[in-house]
Amino acid sequence: MKIAHIINQLDAAGAETMLLNLVLRLKDQGLDQVVFTLMPGGALLSTFQANAVEVRDIGMRKGVPSLRAILRLNKAITQTKPDVVHGWLYHAGLAAILATPKTIPVIWGIHHSLTSLTQEKLLTRVIIKTGSRFRNRVARYVFVSKTSQRQHLEAGYPFEQSETIPNGFDLFRFRPDESMRQAVRNEWSFADEDIIIGNAARYHPMKNHMGLIRSFSKLAKQFDNVKLVLMGRDIDGNNAELKNFIAEAMLENQVFLLGEQRDMDRLMNAFDLYVSASYSEAFPLVIGEAMACGVPCVATDIGDCRDIIDNTGRLVKPGDDAGLTQAMGNLISLTAKQRKELGYAARQRIETYYSLDMISNKYADLYQRLIQQKAMASS
Repeated sequence: MKIAHIINQLDAAGAETMLLNLVLRLKDQGLDQVVFTLMPGGALLSTFQANAVEVRDIGMRKGVPSLRAILRLNKAITQTKPDVVHGWLYHAGLAAILATPKTIPVIWGIHHSLTSLTQEKLLTRVIIKTGSRFRNRVARYVFVSKTSQRQHLEAGYPFEQSETIPNGFDLFRFRPDESMRQAVRNEWSFADEDIIIGNAARYHPMKNHMGLIRSFSKLAKQFDNVKLVLMGRDIDGNNAELKNFIAEAMLENQVFLLGEQRDMDRLMNAFDLYVSASYSEAFPLVIGEAMACGVPCVATDIGDCRDIIDNTGRLVKPGDDAGLTQAMGNLISLTAKQRKELGYAARQRIETYYSLDMISNKYADLYQRLIQQKAMASS
């Protein structure tokens, strides 16, 4: 069995990280895989290469759809002769359909919800609205969340060709580690009594960093030992808009901008709680990573966050600054022992429903089913 994965680029984002985790786990199981990227580079490229995963760049430029690039992708797929082609995200999913010979089953992996379609770029909106028209070429639309699947079905995507496979988490890498927690907090010069709130997200309106900071500013007036650590692409000292917003709220000594980070298993252990204030998500990978490290979470009630967190954390309405402040304050007001018990329950939930072994087996089973269906159809 040989699988060709197609993705836009190898940035350190949710779908890309899940692709890395899946490829490495399936590689351990003996699956032959190749990754085609529409555009070159990305923070995760070196990790793929360090693990001897074949990555081939098709040479498309950002924001410039190219027929030549699709033809190059078609040639590469034809030469590689995969049994299944798996497109990740909207653009790469469409590229997979256009470039893959009709004899090869195509999976279109969808990692977005449709909560804030107006926030998407024009081309992305067009792909979303027309994606269901390719049902004759798509063997399976695979959604990362049940909410996303429901939204797309309501938009006309075919039920009989759809299924949900959530994100999975490496429970050995992401696990509670007290020595790691203490080491990171020492690096950050935080005291034992400090309550550290974490958030990891790229700088984008949908991630609602400003709402999180507004909510935190009210919290900081109630608790003098709370700190907010923000991480992600463009979340650093070069972001003048974000820095000015923090300065206007007089939070320079309580809000810290760390930029894009790779060692999330270490950093998650340093937090007392993790918070997501996003307006739109399907299945936020960072929520599961925090929970796997035994960190209770506060999140907006979007995508599958309710199913993921269940009763191990707190949920608030998107855009509800006061509700977010109250939810964070509720967890901060707990004793350290009570937060640890919530974190333990969160870890147990990830172990039960979202382990990487379980999820990788679901993908391996899907690939095998599509290959068998193809064999039956051609016999």
